[in-house]
Amino acid sequence: MKKYLDLADMLKPMLVGFEGFACLVLNEEEKLLSVNVWTDVAAVKRRSNIMQHRMRREEGRKNLFESYKITVCSEIRFYTDTERAQASRDSDNYYFGLEG
Repeated sequence: MKKYLDLADMLKPMLVGFEGFACLVLNEEEKLLSVNVWTDVAAVKRRSNIMQHRMRREEGRKNLFESYKITVCSEIRFYTDTERAQASRDSDNYYFGLEG
């Protein structure tokens, strides 16, 4: 686990300035959660073709993990505490006493 986190730390400086990269979250427990948020599919493709990324990914596959799972998702809804247009009505009703 430590080795993976070290590899991720080495990639962070490159990713921070990478067009289309929004954030990276790593959580070390008995399991590892790595979340990458990208602005669009083109940004993901650009990142995937960077040799440093490919080398780190290969090391993870060969030496660091027995298995892993990658899930690629799309945004379904987006809302904040102040921008509620896409929030579910039952959520608004519960938290704000709104009828809808």
